[in-house]
Amino acid sequence: ARYGSENTGVRGSVHRYRDACGGGTPDDLDRLAGYSPQQLSAALQNQQVTHGVTKASAIVSAAINLTAAGVHHAQDLEPDSVEHRVAYTSVYGLSTVTWEYFTMLLGHPGVKADRWIMSFATAAVGRDVHQNEAAALVKAAARELGCSPTILDHAIWEQVRRPRRR
Repeated sequence: ARYGSENTGVRGSVHRYRDACGGGTPDDLDRLAGYSPQQLSAALQNQQVTHGVTKASAIVSAAINLTAAGVHHAQDLEPDSVEHRVAYTSVYGLSTVTWEYFTMLLGHPGVKADRWIMSFATAAVGRDVHQNEAAALVKAAARELGCSPTILDHAIWEQVRRPRRR
């Protein structure tokens, strides 16, 4: 999804969700889990689909699973918790890559081994690498460089996805 402007893309959806919360805490997963997928889709004004299900459906399912696992607010999430990861990734359309990015957006260091990161790692080692290996390579490089893996992830992502100028 595109991040968009203040009123479009992901930023617009977040803005509309905050408005729908009526001034409440936007990271209240109990509230989010109480929405039906149709209600959330209407509130977000978003009908986008991921792997054949609406994003709103995936979001509500993840919220239900995470609250059942004891996650009610952002600070409750433990990125290394197998229970929390399984609660999220057991939702059809949500993967370990989106889990990693979800935790990164909550301020935890990590690497989202998407096609850009995998492309960079493949070029760096001269052979195809899979997601786990690409993430491990970037994390190892971050340790070597003495920086956050998240910062290195973003720097690589920006470099690889930007068209080269001639």
